[in-house]
Amino acid sequence: MEKNARIAFLIGIFLFLPAFFAACEGPSEPESDWRLYARALEFLLDGNTKDAVPILKDLVARFPDSPLRPKVEALLSKYANQLDRSGIVLFYLTNMLTTVAMAEAIPNFLYVQEGWIFGVTGLVGIGTGIAASYFLADKIDMSFGQELWIDLAQAVLTPDFVFLFDVFWPTPVYDTASYPPESVLLRNRSLALGSAITALAARAGAFAFVAGSGPLQPGKPAFILSNYAVSTAYTALVVLGILQRNTTADALVNDIVLTVVPTAIAAGSWFLWDAMPWRIDRTGFVALGVLGGGLAGICIPSILSGFMTVDQVVSSSLILGGAVAGQALAVFLTQDIPTESSPATSQNPMRLSAIPTVDRKGRMGALVSLSY
Repeated sequence: MEKNARIAFLIGIFLFLPAFFAACEGPSEPESDWRLYARALEFLLDGNTKDAVPILKDLVARFPDSPLRPKVEALLSKYANQLDRSGIVLFYLTNMLTTVAMAEAIPNFLYVQEGWIFGVTGLVGIGTGIAASYFLADKIDMSFGQELWIDLAQAVLTPDFVFLFDVFWPTPVYDTASYPPESVLLRNRSLALGSAITALAARAGAFAFVAGSGPLQPGKPAFILSNYAVSTAYTALVVLGILQRNTTADALVNDIVLTVVPTAIAAGSWFLWDAMPWRIDRTGFVALGVLGGGLAGICIPSILSGFMTVDQVVSSSLILGGAVAGQALAVFLTQDIPTESSPATSQNPMRLSAIPTVDRKGRMGALVSLSY
């Protein structure tokens, strides 16, 4: 009994101590106008206006009579309405190309043969793309990251539509009476129109999601888009080049594989990036390594053809091997590039930071810190 009482007493002390120390600590000191101002200046010093502006607005709302108000209002007038337009040129360009494709697909689907009609619709597509881009993004942020999210949606959904279309409406065999030329023509026109509609809808839907989100970092969409493109190329090389699945009987399986594998890689890259958030420059270097290795793989068969016979299987294998080798080399060489979330790396951990300070008389200073 006495032993149980001691145990209960020790448990009670264990549970009581955190509350006791919390009570002794007393209530936390409320943030003053000076603290808020210093925190906002720290964000501005790092170039982070997205987090600084709400703090400055909160300061004005909570401390309307603060002597800092003139300085805060001056900072708000400078930064509150500052828009990130780093992706605006690409936004205009891709919108224009999409609307032109849509405008040209309509007369093509209707089997219009007059060339002047295609010229007119092309001009309408150009004007529509430019005008729509202006009115949609006139007074909002259109960062490079936002534009990449829109491009990612278009780049994934449009090829997926093409492959799925071929699943439900396979490519006709031209030398049989069951597929007359009219059927072939209708299929191709329907495919072109459907692809244009899908591309336009993908951009519109993605824009609706990112338009009001403010500036977005480009690292994640670039990482997913790069992995999707590379996996599509790798899958096509394996299925069509190495395995030689090029017959009409293989078309259905090919379309399913070319749809499922790259899309699954893109979905997996969403979660993979959260574990290792590569910056966009590292993703770009890795993509460059893939392209360079693949181009080297294209050149090597041409050299070997002067000494031996090189068939399609060997050529595809060399291209795939060169691309994979280039990708692996680029990953190895860029391992020192920091991630988006941590500017310092273990190889170069030294970091210099400066925290702004403000005294009671409004005089500004800085606290410099060097860590290594």
